[in-house]
Amino acid sequence: MFKKQILTIAILLTLIFLTACGPEEITERFVYEPVNPKPGDQLTLMFNLSETDLAGAEEVEMIYYKFGNDLLSAESKELSKYSNGWKAEIPTDNETYGVIVKLKSGETTDNNDGEGYIVQMKDDKGNPLPEAVAGLAGAYVNWGRNADLEVDRERAIKLYQQAFEQKPELKFDHLKNYFIALDREKKADAYGEIKNILDQVAQKEDPSEDDLVLLSTWYGTIGESETAKKFEDVILEKYPAGDFVQNQMYRNIYEEKDIDKKKQMVKEFDEKFPNSEYLENVYDLVANQYRSEKKFQLAADFIKENSGKVSLYRFYAVANSILDEDGDPQLALDISQIGKDRSLAEVENPKGEKPKSMTEEEWKENFKWYTGMNLFAYGKSLMKLDKPADAVEPLSEAVKYTEGETQEVNELYIDALAATENFSKLKSEAEKFIVNGNGSEAIKENLKAAYTNTTGSEEGFEEYLSEFEAEAEKELKAKLEKEMINEPAPQFTLTDLNGNQVSLADYKGKTVIIDFWATWCGPCRMSFPGMNKSIEKLGDGEKVKFFFVNSWERVDDKEANAKKFIEDNNYPFQVLMDTDNKVIESFKVSGIPTKFIIGPDGNIRFKSVGYAGSTDAIVDELTAMVDLLN
Repeated sequence: MFKKQILTIAILLTLIFLTACGPEEITERFVYEPVNPKPGDQLTLMFNLSETDLAGAEEVEMIYYKFGNDLLSAESKELSKYSNGWKAEIPTDNETYGVIVKLKSGETTDNNDGEGYIVQMKDDKGNPLPEAVAGLAGAYVNWGRNADLEVDRERAIKLYQQAFEQKPELKFDHLKNYFIALDREKKADAYGEIKNILDQVAQKEDPSEDDLVLLSTWYGTIGESETAKKFEDVILEKYPAGDFVQNQMYRNIYEEKDIDKKKQMVKEFDEKFPNSEYLENVYDLVANQYRSEKKFQLAADFIKENSGKVSLYRFYAVANSILDEDGDPQLALDISQIGKDRSLAEVENPKGEKPKSMTEEEWKENFKWYTGMNLFAYGKSLMKLDKPADAVEPLSEAVKYTEGETQEVNELYIDALAATENFSKLKSEAEKFIVNGNGSEAIKENLKAAYTNTTGSEEGFEEYLSEFEAEAEKELKAKLEKEMINEPAPQFTLTDLNGNQVSLADYKGKTVIIDFWATWCGPCRMSFPGMNKSIEKLGDGEKVKFFFVNSWERVDDKEANAKKFIEDNNYPFQVLMDTDNKVIESFKVSGIPTKFIIGPDGNIRFKSVGYAGSTDAIVDELTAMVDLLN
């Protein structure tokens, strides 16, 4: 009896122990341990994603950005399931004063509603260390956009000033970003403060190269050109092989118009700085100038002579220009073959140093895309040479490496299948492109031809196609619903190219699409055919209104420049002139093109950054957004 009691008690104690030691539920969206972390601690991060777009996700990847004075590294890690949420452990070192995290599952990301999941190293009282405060400020000035944080220079200035007040000597480690924030946010009103700090730096007995570059750059910015020149001369004398000199030489090569002089300058740059991070760029400048001047044979000769020094993208860019300008397709084939072979050799083992802002996986993704585009140029050359059978395989590989998300690659692959009468493969591939939202009108036309060939008639094709289009629309809207936001739109009044004043407030009750752009912006220009087609489909005025806000221009007469561009391209856009860039700043735009879709209630409901990759993708996305808001 006594033994049975002991056994029963032991079992009960075991059950209590197991219950007490089980994983506790995560009641907050984000928690971390230790509560007051120090540089060098191992961090345990825990997430409850039940109220986020990642609720129900089977796998979640964490991308985390360690920072000190500046961004230190970007790394990724799969989260493991823990209790009612997710968990991961990451190491830090003595230089790490904070971490910013964003989460990803498939195409869906979560960065804590734009705030990021942030850990700052703290003192024993639970206050963020001043180094952590200043480091976070730097994220809001520039590199935080990698973590999907919006640029917020006003917030950054406050954080910097808080950190500098706590630890004054910290100021001199953060002046570059602090000055950028002051200059962009307060303009000339900040020049007095900037000058006072520069005068302090100038008193250093043995200034570093970074100090001297700061002095030369910012004395020039605030209008003290003679003082700026004095420090530039010191840099040239003390650091003739430094980054400042390399950057200056790069700019000189970029601005040189005479191609023979440019080539000589590149040769001298290579001899002087054989390991420079700018080396690939300067070789690209020569190849690109030959391309721009349509001297394709000379471009090809230069690329062949320097095939290990130009960028992987340059092979595609030159070969594609030859083909688009009805040049010699054999010449394009020769160039693209070199690019294809080099890309395939490097895709798994990229050359060069990984940027701090990218994870290893993101860096390799770039190389995969370059590989895909070189394979595309190779296949396109074969198609121009009337060798579609030879083009099918490289184009199929191009689709794989670009993940089926590049319209021109998808279209040419389908063209090759059509030309070789591989209708079965054409149908399955075209169906997949359409469902994934990466189809186009050209692909649908080829699908129709394949359908007719295999069935003997066009009858039933529209019903057949509508199934895939409906699935694509459903998937797109489901994706967009997760991306919806609800923020008040900054109000503005601007003047259009006809001298009319336009106020956003006057368009409440309509869906307003605002597209920030500039004439020098390549992706902006590439997106305009899609925007034009969107206007044709959605209308411009009755229920939906489009505004194209011209900002960040780099010319003296911005209005004349924008007007000429619009007239030359015969676009029916209503362009608003943001000549002082105040409106684009109020919308906290960090790159263009950026589109804001404002609902009838006057709130921003969608934000779209960059070029979607195809005309049809832009139309489909904007149409779905408008449908969701009306």
